Amino acid sequence: MKQLSFAALLLALVAVTTSGVIAKNRQAQAPKEPDLCAVPPGAQPLLPAKRLPGMGVTKDFPATTTSEDARTFFLQGVSQIHSFWFVESERSCLQALEFDPKMAMADWCIALSAAGDYRPAFQLLRDSSNVGSRGAVASGEAAATGAESGDATVRRTANGAAIDPQVRAREAIAKAMDLRGGVTPRERLYIEAQAARRAPGPKSAADAAYIAGLRKLAAAYPDDLEAKAMLGLALDDGFDSVTKEPRTHTMEAIGLLEEVVKKDDAHFGAHHYLIHAYEGSKTPERAWHANARYAGLVTNIPHALHMPGHIYAQSDRIQAAISAFSGAAAVEQRWIDSDSLYPTGHHGHNVHFLIHALNLGGRYDESMKWVQQLFTFKENPRERAGSNQRGVWRQGYFATGRSASRRQIPASSIARRRRSARCRRICPPSRREKSRLRLRRRSSRRRSRRAAAIGRRATSCIARRRIARRR
Repeated sequence: MKQLSFAALLLALVAVTTSGVIAKNRQAQAPKEPDLCAVPPGAQPLLPAKRLPGMGVTKDFPATTTSEDARTFFLQGVSQIHSFWFVESERSCLQALEFDPKMAMADWCIALSAAGDYRPAFQLLRDSSNVGSRGAVASGEAAATGAESGDATVRRTANGAAIDPQVRAREAIAKAMDLRGGVTPRERLYIEAQAARRAPGPKSAADAAYIAGLRKLAAAYPDDLEAKAMLGLALDDGFDSVTKEPRTHTMEAIGLLEEVVKKDDAHFGAHHYLIHAYEGSKTPERAWHANARYAGLVTNIPHALHMPGHIYAQSDRIQAAISAFSGAAAVEQRWIDSDSLYPTGHHGHNVHFLIHALNLGGRYDESMKWVQQLFTFKENPRERAGSNQRGVWRQGYFATGRSASRRQIPASSIARRRRSARCRRICPPSRREKSRLRLRRRSSRRRSRRAAAIGRRATSCIARRRIARRR
């Protein structure tokens, strides 16, 4: 009887174990449920926007609207885009649309900011691999084409906004084009120039059409300093990295921007673009005035405090560069602390440059402290959900090479240790890999012992010879 009850108990245990294994296998085979709480990278910024100090004051920008609140947030968005603060610019213009849904220029501003490609020509128009350029997001172009044809495959957030920034830019300018009948001829030219840039087709043709549209606008309204500043940015093709000679249209761009600041020295956008225009040239010191004016006019946007450091570093004013990058880091840290979704890539870039400037100034211990800060920096939920090749801790690896080489520390060994520790946390080694590591360590220890023994023998031989000589 006892044997029967024991057998029944054993069968019950086997059945429970088997059912548990089957359930685990089913869970493993089932498709992984998406994390609905993860914030998709590139998604539209959340509202509400706030009126922020230290953005710079944009005035005399054309905008037809029935709401003064909408105008206020639109002008704030334009100020923010003059400093390449794309997420906040899009947020401000979305807030403007909350007050006036038919404000065409607010949609124009969203098209300008959402795509993230409102930058100098030498950064984007010639380099399709650059993150943020239209050419870098082939999937975005495909998605946009699908959106135009009514394809439901475009991924959207709960409020209906496209997740892909390129699609949002196209949809925003399409809406502005639909509303352009109710705006002034001057606003219409702004909208049509941006629509030309978002048109499907070859990137080079779209860029050329965009510049042609801005030329038409600047010619029709020669007193419009905003149009000339934007045209100067679009034409700025930089300098050759070896000869430092200006590329095509670079000097034309500088001429336009200097004309703008000569007429209005408070035009912070033109000062910003001049800093970029002189970067990498033989005469970076010609942007010193723009450095002082830009950082003084825009005091609360990290990029505005960061950019003067580029020019100072290239002009051998290292202490001024350190001050610029340090000030930008302090301001950006406050924004990061106040917003859990604040993009951290610019902070990594700024601190990377700060580390380089500290090294140039011989302050190696300080630079290594900032390297440690980059390594320990946490990505926000939006960045963790995507593939951010320019994340903060990755910038730490770049900076390690600079700091470690200056202090005669092998950068490769530091980076290797960091990378190994990170990899072990994410993906623990298999049993076979562990055995290989053990064998490698044993052979390394054997080689070390052998070398030590050879060294001892050599030392003893030398000692014997010395004793023999004395005799």
